[in-house]
Amino acid sequence: MKHRKLFLAALLLLLSLPSSAQKAACPPNLDWELGDFSQWKFYQVKYIADIHWPPYDTVPVVPPTPATIGQIRLTSGSDKEVCGNFPKVSPYGGHYSFNLGETFGGVGLGNIAAYTIHIPPDDTDFALTYHYALVIKDPEHYYAFLQPAFSIVTRDAATGALLPCGQRNYVAGALPGFKVALCPNYGDVFYKPWTTEILPLGAYAGRSVTISFIQMNCFATYDYCCVYFDLECSTYAIKVNREKCDSVIHLSGPPGFKKYSWRDSSLARIIDTQQNITLYAPYSIDQIRLVLDPYEDNGCTDTLSASLSVFSVGLRDTSVCSGTPLALHPDVAGGIAPLSYSWGPASGLSCTTCPYPSLTANTDVVYALRVTDSAGCSLSDTMAIEVRPLPDVHASDTAVCYGDGVQLHASGAAKYQWKPASGLSCTTCSDPFFSAAGTTDFIITGTGSNGCPKEDTLSIVVHHPMKVAVQPPAPVCKGAQAVLRANGSVAYRWSPAASLSCSDCDTAIAWPSETTTYTVVGTDLNRCKDSVQVTVRVKPLPDIIVNRDSAVCLGSQVQLFASGAAQYHWSPAADLSCTDCAAPVFTVRKHTTFSVSGTGLNGCLDSGRTSMSIITDTLPSAAFTLTPALAYIDDAVFFGKNLSTNSVRYQWYFRDELLSEENDLAKRIPEYGRHCITLVAQHRCGQTDTAVRCCTVKVKGRIDIPNAFTPNGDGRNDYFRTMVLDAYRSFSLRIFNRYGEEVFAADRPEQYWDGVYDSKPQDMGVYFYLVKITFDYPGAAEELYKGDITLIR
Repeated sequence: MKHRKLFLAALLLLLSLPSSAQKAACPPNLDWELGDFSQWKFYQVKYIADIHWPPYDTVPVVPPTPATIGQIRLTSGSDKEVCGNFPKVSPYGGHYSFNLGETFGGVGLGNIAAYTIHIPPDDTDFALTYHYALVIKDPEHYYAFLQPAFSIVTRDAATGALLPCGQRNYVAGALPGFKVALCPNYGDVFYKPWTTEILPLGAYAGRSVTISFIQMNCFATYDYCCVYFDLECSTYAIKVNREKCDSVIHLSGPPGFKKYSWRDSSLARIIDTQQNITLYAPYSIDQIRLVLDPYEDNGCTDTLSASLSVFSVGLRDTSVCSGTPLALHPDVAGGIAPLSYSWGPASGLSCTTCPYPSLTANTDVVYALRVTDSAGCSLSDTMAIEVRPLPDVHASDTAVCYGDGVQLHASGAAKYQWKPASGLSCTTCSDPFFSAAGTTDFIITGTGSNGCPKEDTLSIVVHHPMKVAVQPPAPVCKGAQAVLRANGSVAYRWSPAASLSCSDCDTAIAWPSETTTYTVVGTDLNRCKDSVQVTVRVKPLPDIIVNRDSAVCLGSQVQLFASGAAQYHWSPAADLSCTDCAAPVFTVRKHTTFSVSGTGLNGCLDSGRTSMSIITDTLPSAAFTLTPALAYIDDAVFFGKNLSTNSVRYQWYFRDELLSEENDLAKRIPEYGRHCITLVAQHRCGQTDTAVRCCTVKVKGRIDIPNAFTPNGDGRNDYFRTMVLDAYRSFSLRIFNRYGEEVFAADRPEQYWDGVYDSKPQDMGVYFYLVKITFDYPGAAEELYKGDITLIR
């Protein structure tokens, strides 16, 4: 198989060059115009590993002086290539061109020339334009890895990685422009005269790249392969030439591409397909784009853009706040530099011939500008400046008491900005609230609805109030009064006022029920307020605890008791063992109510009450509820809730049997019928009372169905009958013989079958019954019973 696409690689020795922050000229000796090999590195290919070329091995070469070594040489003068009859030196300028390869029969496999370039960081349009001419023998080698060829390989200098689209390959006949010439000793050879192409590198701005020029596979006595090339730095961009005040624009694309496609900015419309085109005004687009399609193995498709903006001058009307400095900025595009400017009228302008004059306008004004380019084209425009009035911002000084807040107010504008912000509730409203900490001066910037600002100032004077003083009173017993006296201001307000004789006097009488802190606010002549707190400490009264009211029997004795005080006094004294002790003994002769007073260790006096009730004439009352009144035998548990009064002992009886002496009763009665329960309640003094309640127990949902009967007239088991032991709402019975005939039916349980059907006694055997019944209790549903019975004679 014949291969056109070559895969080349080289072992590169990198040379670092100083970087530049600006777009610099070509690196030193990139174009060999020093007449030597300085800044370049050279290698010769040693051998080919196998048919999958590359890899290959290389040997570094150090060129001597003069600048010729084997197949690496500089050419100068006017000599021509013998096999192509083109000049050995590039016709595009310069005194030297570089030559790789054979001119008399190959002795090696290949040669490499390499140069490392640091691309300036800000030069995103950086490119190399290279000119080359070559002669290549026999493009139809059987093995592609033996094919004479010329390649340009671009790699990242730091990593050695091949850059995207970084390899270009040249094989005889693979690109247009090749010709055939008769070469002495070699016969027909392919040659290509000097051709220009471009290598864009702007995408690698700020990085270092290594460019390698490689010539391969020129074998002794077999192949003639010789490459001449020259280099120069250039810009990878569309070249734009304007003439006749932008009425004609000439556009040129970079050289060396297979196809050129000029399009509008959206890439949708094709304008032209030549490398160089000319456009005439008026232009239908503001920007043009060029799609570049390379030859095979010769780079990647790319797109460039260029602006077609023509020489124009534009001034925009504007408005400015009165007294505000303004710089004029005309919109000027295109034109051939340098440009000259002329402004008028001169009144108020900082200059009349500069591009951007400034002014301070207080009234409306119109200015005119004329701009002339170096080709003599002139354009003019005018602009009107409207002067907007400033708002009438106003804020009034005020005074405030220390620690108080004050509502500030500004007017005359649409928006506001307050400075400083400290102490303000907001800084962009017209009426901020200020928490005064000290005398403060504010600057208020008000902006009118037209956007113009103006400042005003506001001073806040802070008064410090007179100090209020109150002498704390001595502690008082609960219920006693305390005198509160305030001084230091001209008006007073006390709180809480509920336990005070007055709330707006300087001297108030307090009757607190507990320790209370009072606050008095004093107001001075500047209406500033000060406050102070005073606490009236209330000593507690003795917490006297006495017996609960008691019910006792006549003639008995009861121990009274009081606690919580240091000294006591009981009254009335009748029938008490003592009146000044904590626990006197009372002999009960009648209903009596006692009072006791006590004095605590803090000297405060309090009194308590206790009463003794004589209840010897009070009888007990027995009463209870029994639930439920009706229950079914499976869940017949009855509850007796004791409602008796004046009783201390209880006895529950069922059929004269003592069931319980608890307060309440829970009794299960597993017997069908009506039953009664008796409660006996006894007073603590011995009297009794009796209460009786009855309940009913039923059998819930019970039915008995026999499984055989003997209708033989002996008086025993002569009938088939169901036994229903509970109330019911509906009932039906049906009996069938083995043929499915109904031989008996009943709608009441007491109806029975005597073994006769259709006036004929039925045969012995098995019969089948079906019973449907609905019992009479809440929630009962119809129940179904079915089975068989045996008739025996």
